[in-house]
Amino acid sequence: MRITNQMMTNNCFNNLMTNYSRLNKLNNQYTSQKKITRPSEDPVIAVRALKFRTTCSELEQYLNKNIPDANNWMDVTEGSLDNIISRLGEIRTQCTYGATDTLSTDNRQSILSMIEGFKNTLVAEGSTNIAGRYIFTGYKTDTDLVFKENTKQEYTITEHFSSDDFEVKDVVLGGIDPDKVDDYLAMPEVASPTPNEVYRIRLAYDNTDAAGIEVKVPQLDATTGEPVKDADGNIVMETITPTVVDDQDATAEEKYTVGDDEVKYVTETGELIFGKNVYEKYKAVGNIDVTYNKTKFEKDDLRPEHYFDCSSEGVDYTAQNQEISYNINFNQSIVVNSQAKDVIRHDYIRDVDDLANAIDDLDIAEKNAEKIKKMMEDPLYAGSDKQAQLKQMLDANSIEITQKREIVQEMFGHLEGTFDEYESEVNAARSDLGARMNRLELTEARVTEQLASYTELKSENEDVVLEEVVVQYSSAKLVYEASLMATSKVVQQTLLDYL
Repeated sequence: MRITNQMMTNNCFNNLMTNYSRLNKLNNQYTSQKKITRPSEDPVIAVRALKFRTTCSELEQYLNKNIPDANNWMDVTEGSLDNIISRLGEIRTQCTYGATDTLSTDNRQSILSMIEGFKNTLVAEGSTNIAGRYIFTGYKTDTDLVFKENTKQEYTITEHFSSDDFEVKDVVLGGIDPDKVDDYLAMPEVASPTPNEVYRIRLAYDNTDAAGIEVKVPQLDATTGEPVKDADGNIVMETITPTVVDDQDATAEEKYTVGDDEVKYVTETGELIFGKNVYEKYKAVGNIDVTYNKTKFEKDDLRPEHYFDCSSEGVDYTAQNQEISYNINFNQSIVVNSQAKDVIRHDYIRDVDDLANAIDDLDIAEKNAEKIKKMMEDPLYAGSDKQAQLKQMLDANSIEITQKREIVQEMFGHLEGTFDEYESEVNAARSDLGARMNRLELTEARVTEQLASYTELKSENEDVVLEEVVVQYSSAKLVYEASLMATSKVVQQTLLDYL
């Protein structure tokens, strides 16, 4: 086969370009420190690079944004829960002091003032927020847990009660009222006050509206006494109509004297008072729904939409579990929030209100005793008959004071145990939060390891070993320079040079 000069020239140029291409590739790797600069150079490396980069980007999102944000949220919640537990413990301690039978009403008033202060700071924890996001309000992070000022806004509220929500309340009926002294003077004998037990369900709010009350109870089978169910297995409900007591000046008799088959609704205290037969009928089955209206809310009252099925100004709210979850790793999320229904309950407020009402009743009874004593010294009541009646009034008032003092003392003792239970419940929520924080800490460590591993894999896939590239580049450069010299000599010689 005849080898022509053109063939040799072409071969030299082809080899030269091959060497130049290799040198150029190594030069690109040397300057960029990457194995490829275009996907077409090595599709396998390119595909792997996309996967590794996506994974690293997601891990960085978890590690640098999601996890720190979740950690901040739970850190703030932890501090708030610690404060709530502390306040509940202080209230329990004050109740222990208040249960001492040697205390005067003034002493108990002082204790009550401290308890109300602790209660107010406890409720104030509900307004804790992170950068304007309230931590206890579920999905409604832009809405405060409480009303920040006295508000007139009508809410229609539905509360669901079980058998455990029925309570027995001690009241004193027939208390002495010195303002009605003429009525007592006309009596043949002044009757002594009597302690009484009433059955109630306490609503979440007091000072409710008189209109709009609706009490739904299970329809009971006349034979078995069991709730009647429809074809779908749902309990059939029926409505009972309570007698409404809407007078702010109503006496204890008007509020708490109820027939055996009667139900009263006391708007001032937000109580449903059940007669004995009604109580026994529904206590066993529970499942009572009460719908009522409330228009006036005071500053620091808990907002109904965070706790109950309710509606206001055309907006309906549904009570539901509102857990806020953060993605903290692949297919792994964590709940960061604690909800108000678990840590700041209406019962805290209503228990303190009940105690305040009981102490106020005792204080009024003691002040009435002073009024009666002054009447006995007044010349207007100087007659023996009047003095005898006033003496009966004072004796009856003394019995009333004793009975009400016993109620207050028992209430302090009862609340000591009740707030101990509340503290235990919040401690359980605090423990649950702690477990989630530990899990977050472990996940953070795991994500840090994953990011380091995937970053290393990404580097191994994309990055060159610089030392190897330098050696290869130097070798390729020598080969290219040698090929330049050889090619220059070949292309200079032609057949004419030998003729």
